[in-house]
Amino acid sequence: MRATKLTLCLLFTGIFLCSAGDFKPQFGLSLKGSTYGLGADVYFRPFKVLAIKAGYEGLATQLTADMVQPVAGDAVSVRIPMPSGSDMIFNPEARYNTGSLSVQLGFQPIGLFYLTAGVGTFNLDMQLLGVPATDLSFGSQDVPNVGTVTPIIKKEDLGNFKIQFNPSKKLAPYFGIGLGSFVPRNKRVSFALELGAYYMGSPTLTATLPAGLRSENIDYGAQVTESQKQEYFGSIETEIDGFINDMQNEINTNVADINTQIEPFKIYPVIKMTIGIKVL
Repeated sequence: MRATKLTLCLLFTGIFLCSAGDFKPQFGLSLKGSTYGLGADVYFRPFKVLAIKAGYEGLATQLTADMVQPVAGDAVSVRIPMPSGSDMIFNPEARYNTGSLSVQLGFQPIGLFYLTAGVGTFNLDMQLLGVPATDLSFGSQDVPNVGTVTPIIKKEDLGNFKIQFNPSKKLAPYFGIGLGSFVPRNKRVSFALELGAYYMGSPTLTATLPAGLRSENIDYGAQVTESQKQEYFGSIETEIDGFINDMQNEINTNVADINTQIEPFKIYPVIKMTIGIKVL
């Protein structure tokens, strides 16, 4: 192992010394677009075969039910049956946000191929949301001196159902191989296609019910007294709280099974295109 490291060290040292010669260090800008986002780097090329890039890339996208409906042709919604009340109706929504401050080292001794390695912040935020479409109403009751009362939880108070994808690393190493030029070599402008991957660690899923889906958020109207709530609607509160706990436990069990299955998938693949512009 020591002999291998020494051999590689001597090899790289020899390449750098041979490539230094009359080479003048260069500075420039590199524009990039990839499956992880759009951005730009500044680069410094101290040796003919070696360059360093530092920059940012990111992406923010959102897909709503209104955007999908013209394609699907029908209303896009999800219904969850509730005890003692109407179905919970959610409009699905997806969010995909990325962002990375990164530093990369590119090594290109010959030809149109190069190797690159680096490290960057890994701010991947993938969410699938269920946004309440209607108020959640419960069974109506005739209450003396009040009239017909229909308890509800307003959709504004319910909150979202959320499934979130969480990478385990916030600082991730990156490795890649490219076709083209890592940075401009003999011309002022260069192009490259790069295949790489971030090591994000074992990902996990989390799933949570709407935070406002609780009995204390049920609105009975201003005229209903506390004693009338207990007399006419006491069973609703007991049923809703028990149902929520059972549902969350079932969700947690299913999510735990999924997390076991996705544990081996620790790599986030990246396809990247770059345009380098030599400035100095």
